[in-house]
Amino acid sequence: MAQSNKNKAIFSAMPWVIFLVFMQVASDRMFNIIAPAIATDLNLDVGTAAIIITVGTLVLGVAGAVYSTLSDVFSPKSLFVFGAILFALGSIMGFTLQFSYPLLVLARAIQVTGAGVIPGCFVVLVRRYMDAENQAKYLGINTAMYQLSAGLGAVLGGYINDYIDWPFVFLVPVIVLAFIPFYIKYLPDEKPTDGKASIDFVGIVLVGLIVTTMLFGINEENLISLLVSLGLIFIYSVYALKAKNPIIDLRLFKTPKLLSGTLIGCGVYGVQSVVFFIFAFVMIASYDMSAGQIGLMYIPANFAGFLAGMFSGTLAKKVGVKSTFYIGTTMIIVSLLMFSFLLEANIWLMWVAFVLFGVGYATIYAGYYTVFTKELPEEITGRAMAVRQLFNTVFTAIAITLVGAAISSDLFKHEIVPTVAQRSESFVYANLFAIMAVVVILSVVAYRFVFKDFQEE
Repeated sequence: MAQSNKNKAIFSAMPWVIFLVFMQVASDRMFNIIAPAIATDLNLDVGTAAIIITVGTLVLGVAGAVYSTLSDVFSPKSLFVFGAILFALGSIMGFTLQFSYPLLVLARAIQVTGAGVIPGCFVVLVRRYMDAENQAKYLGINTAMYQLSAGLGAVLGGYINDYIDWPFVFLVPVIVLAFIPFYIKYLPDEKPTDGKASIDFVGIVLVGLIVTTMLFGINEENLISLLVSLGLIFIYSVYALKAKNPIIDLRLFKTPKLLSGTLIGCGVYGVQSVVFFIFAFVMIASYDMSAGQIGLMYIPANFAGFLAGMFSGTLAKKVGVKSTFYIGTTMIIVSLLMFSFLLEANIWLMWVAFVLFGVGYATIYAGYYTVFTKELPEEITGRAMAVRQLFNTVFTAIAITLVGAAISSDLFKHEIVPTVAQRSESFVYANLFAIMAVVVILSVVAYRFVFKDFQEE
């Protein structure tokens, strides 16, 4: 009876947990939309403005890994209440400290530290307390919510920026405080195990220092900072090979196809993150669009992505999971080339390209993750996926920083690829889109080579 009541309570909690999913994703998308306004108001170049995005991406990834580990010791109730409070606290700090960019970055880091409870604990919660049928149901709802909240977050961020002011974006997540009573009432309060979590605090600090010094070195073109970063990488490598449970277990990379499969994912999904970061800057530079107009462009892209995601399983059954990856990446490459060659052409072509981009990424999900996880030994799948996620987070943060530095420099301010664009600012983005198309193409070639022996069921 007690177990039955617990299961009923979980189902009662899920709407409020899923709302937290909505706020986490929507908040991320809102920051992509308002980044140009922050840069303008605080007199920042694009490379410096990228820091608030890269820090958010990095901290979210590390926080998610830490929450995942803590979920083996602390109750879901404790973790979700703590995460929601920290999410709201960082939001209030961001609004209050809007006058200082370094303090804004700090507030954003605290905000996403709280929001990290979702990528860290949502899947654990579903898998631990639900049967197989309901697991599939709620994981599907989570995927759909990602697409919907991304689109609505972009629109909301654009509306707030145009009609109120960008600092008010920070206040939106404060609403999660109203749902804490539901987490307290419905989420399980017992600790999953009697053991103690082995949190690699030393590894977390070293990884944070590595990425911080690397991002600073790239953004400021500081050679000393880059050399320090390389030295820290060596120190961490020595430490990780001796530590019991390092946050990035280098020994796992002895597993065939783990490193190569991870790098393929970094290439493909890193491009997605970079496009979301620069998209608002592109539309402003090439089409003089407002934040509200840019936000509206996300609606058809995310809605189409939502539908594609819902039917991607059916497509995979008909043509195979590897074929879905090739179909999706083809759409992504076409969209990137459209952005590159047709920038400053009719704006509706950009809408079409963005829809193709969203549908492509929704389509490749099964093709990448199904193949990648089935090629790994079952006993290390969980740890390997945690390492892959953290590796991808670090890669993405560095990629966004590199792109921000490239935009702020004069490196690409001339026509390299054949484009209809006429402005030097548009040349920069046209060239970058072409480079990203090449990255995806190389990732597809690597995917075909690495997983050539994968057998479809």
